[in-house]
Amino acid sequence: MTDEVVNEICLREFSNLPNSVNRNLTGIAGYVYTIDINNEKYVIKVSDTKELISGSTYWLTKLARLELPIPKIYAINTQTSPYYFIMSFLPGKDLGLVYNSLSKETKENIATEIYTYQNEILKLPTASGYGFLSSYEDKDNKRNSWKEVVENHIKRSENRIIQNGIFNKEYVNRVRSFIPHFDDYFNTIEPKPFFDDTTTKNVLIDNGKISGIIDLDWLCFGDRLYVIALTTMSLISMHTDLEYIESWKKLEKLNIAQDNVLLFYILVFCIDFMSEKGMKFNKSESEVINQDEKAFLENVFEMYFRKLQLTTAST
Repeated sequence: MTDEVVNEICLREFSNLPNSVNRNLTGIAGYVYTIDINNEKYVIKVSDTKELISGSTYWLTKLARLELPIPKIYAINTQTSPYYFIMSFLPGKDLGLVYNSLSKETKENIATEIYTYQNEILKLPTASGYGFLSSYEDKDNKRNSWKEVVENHIKRSENRIIQNGIFNKEYVNRVRSFIPHFDDYFNTIEPKPFFDDTTTKNVLIDNGKISGIIDLDWLCFGDRLYVIALTTMSLISMHTDLEYIESWKKLEKLNIAQDNVLLFYILVFCIDFMSEKGMKFNKSESEVINQDEKAFLENVFEMYFRKLQLTTAST
């Protein structure tokens, strides 16, 4: 994807060329650009995949009636490739970019905000199945159980780890060994909606508060502790503190079973992070991992594996 494509979109939708085009490289799905045109800022998301654009615009429309800081849609193209939509620009920077400059109190306040927004989204109906859905009618991605969603996630990580050849596949087998322990827990999970990717990215912070939730290509239906686990791994990979996570966990008032499954989910995302090493995604070159990074992720895995071993042994 090139700036020329963005220029063509601007000519089509605004009858003008943008004064500036800046690519946002933080995501791994689609291509996102911030443009300055006609004295206003907008964001354009472009993809070769129609479903990605359809999913984003579907959920942004559904969520528009709720009290959420999400972008407003101005134009949509799901007819011809490249597919795209144009939305309002929301000020702020990804949480991960400002996290280390935030006070503990500010992190607590942001955790309270994200907890409130996770509750707000519960005003949407439950789905007829589980998983990462581009719409309520998305039969291709709908799963029959939350356990199936988790198992598919682990399988994807396994395939990538084998393909990339950086980490030992045995890490995947060790995670799988815990699945039977959580069968009863998985059976209690209802297909309720939650923001699954509001982590150190996709949560915009401006003046110490959440100014936007972005990159809503799909919604997940299932256990919202999943996003806490992903955010934990994101912060760990930044080599920073987990004050934000501790505040979020307190708000969720986790019971023992939830505490244990959260450890399991962190391991699931640990092997996910391992599996991404060596992947290209939407960048021009695949990510290169050095031995220190490899050892770091392996040590994180061992730490949480030991924690989970201890907790499951006592239950």
